[in-house]
This record gives sequence, C-alpha cells and structure tokens, in this order.
Amino acid sequence: MPCPAEYNFYFTHDVLLTDLAVVNFDLVRVKKDLQFIIVHADEDKIIPHAYYWKDSTFKTEFVTVDGWNHFWFIILSASYLEHSSDTAFANKLYPYVKKSLEQSLLGEKEGLMYAYRPDWWDIGRNYGPRSYMTILAIKSIRDFIFISERLGKESNEIKNYSALADEMQTQLNKKLWSDEKKYLINYFEDGSEDPHYYMGSLLAVYFDLLKIERAKELLATAEKYLLDEQLGIYTVYPMDFHNLIDFFKFAGNEAGDPHKYINGGIWPHSNAWYALALMKIGQKDKALKFIKRTMTIDGIINSPNGQPAMYEYRNSNLNNPQEYGKVDKPQFMWAAGWYLYVLYEYLK
Repeated sequence: MPCPAEYNFYFTHDVLLTDLAVVNFDLVRVKKDLQFIIVHADEDKIIPHAYYWKDSTFKTEFVTVDGWNHFWFIILSASYLEHSSDTAFANKLYPYVKKSLEQSLLGEKEGLMYAYRPDWWDIGRNYGPRSYMTILAIKSIRDFIFISERLGKESNEIKNYSALADEMQTQLNKKLWSDEKKYLINYFEDGSEDPHYYMGSLLAVYFDLLKIERAKELLATAEKYLLDEQLGIYTVYPMDFHNLIDFFKFAGNEAGDPHKYINGGIWPHSNAWYALALMKIGQKDKALKFIKRTMTIDGIINSPNGQPAMYEYRNSNLNNPQEYGKVDKPQFMWAAGWYLYVLYEYLK
C-alpha cells in the first residue's frame, strides 16, 4: 500500500517505482511483484493500473493507452533482468512487456508521444505532445530492445524500434526543446505552447537524452523556476491549475490550490529526478547535499514544519509559515523507494 492510512488500493505505479530501488537488494520480492502484475493482466495482456475491493469483490482497472505504467513496467522488467539474469522469468514477462510497448506507441505521432495528461500525474485532459511521455517512451523502447537481445529475440522489428527511439530523441530535441525557455516543454491540443515548466522534463537529463550543454541549461532553468532550496522541486510552475479547470478539464479543483498537491506541491520523485540529473552532469557533491537536505528523515525533520516522514507531497507556500513544508500523507512507500534509488545511483 502506498499509504495504508488513506488508501485501500493496490497501485501498480507505486510498486513499480518502489521496486526500481528494491531490485538492488531483494530480487525475490521484485519477481513476486512482477508476477502479481502479470497474473492480474487482462486476456489481452494489458497490465493493471489499480486493484481494490469494492462492494463484494476485487476490482481491476487496467492501464490506458496513454498510461505511464506501461513504461515503468518495461523499465523495471529490464532492470530485473539486468540484475538477476533470470531469463526464464523474463521470457514469461516478455509478451506483457511487448504488449505494453505496443499499447503505448499507439500515442506516437511524428516522433513524439501525444497524451492527455500534462505531465506525470493521472488527471487533466488536453491532448498534445508531451516531453515526459516522449522521454519515457525512448527509455522504454531501448529497455525493450535490451530485453529482446538478452532473450535472443532479435528481428527486423527490433531494428525498427531502435531506429524509432533514435528518431524520437531527435524530435524531442528538435520540437520540444525551447531555446527561449532553455527547457523541454509541451504543446496544447490547439497547437499553442504550454507555458508551464514541468518536473518530468528532468528525466531527459538522467536518461542521457540531451547533449551536455542543454542538460546544464535545463537544470539551470529548473533551479530558477522549480527549486525551493529548503524543500526541493515543485511539480510545476506557474502554479495556476486552479484557474485552468475548464481548459484542462479537471474535476473541480482536483489539482489543488497553489503550492499544494500537483499544483506546485513538492513530491519525493521530483526531488529524486533533480538529484539524478545533477549526478548525470557530474555534480555528485551538490546532489548529495540536496539529498541529505530534502530526502533523508533527518533533513525532513529539520526543515520547515518538518516531521519524520516519507511523504506524498509537501506544501511549498514560502509566504505562509503555518503551511510551508507541511507534510501530506506521511507514510508513502515509493518516497522511500526513490530515496534508496538515488543512494544506489550515487554509489555507482
């Protein structure tokens, strides 16, 4: 459970992200988790998004075409194979991994991924090319190729996927990089530029999809618009989703008020992705100081309104001392997972 006090759901996303770290020390658990996921896939091998009890039985919601669970499932499966060399289980996973990639790439158009959600979250509906989804697609295609080659499944299809990943990386840099903003951006359904800076773009640095000059520029931009020195990285800037409910087709104010939830709250994986990006460009000392300050229990306790918690998100409202740094959902499994993940990456 991601937060047993508040949820009675099994979320595939939370397990996948946590297991990115767990694969370093408990392969038995990761295999068990991946087995659970494929057992609960549908007859077409589409993996679950959520699994929960409702009324008198368990219900399963399956991942939609533009759901990011497909990508994280592929990425974790590749990591499991890399760490375990368990080709027998990887062969069992393979048809589900292949289906996840095929489903996801239904959203590919002219080298970019189109989706309804603005960034990594699962709310909002405004269709357009997305940096976050394109970044994950490139990584997932290359991880699928890795799995295929390790299992001896080389074919013309694999070669085509390799060419597609290269083309998508080219288009990401060509079409979604803003020379003005020095950042990877999105576009709306009407073709206009989305003015927001999203945390998801940080993954392009970690996955090595930008040349070093652009990687440094992107991080400098993130530090200018998204970084709170005491707490970490905002989900988004500007924090104006409460004024864009109709435009994004949010269900009321589900995105939250400014500085809260996805409307500028500070989530643990945004901090992890920033730290990972710093490491990628060689700033490991800076990354470690940031990790200690924003991701450790000690750092969180000794920050504004701190408490000993691996949290869902923190309030980023610097102008309100009563709110600033306040923790929401203090027991969050994949917050701890990302903390461990960045430590393992730091030690490489």
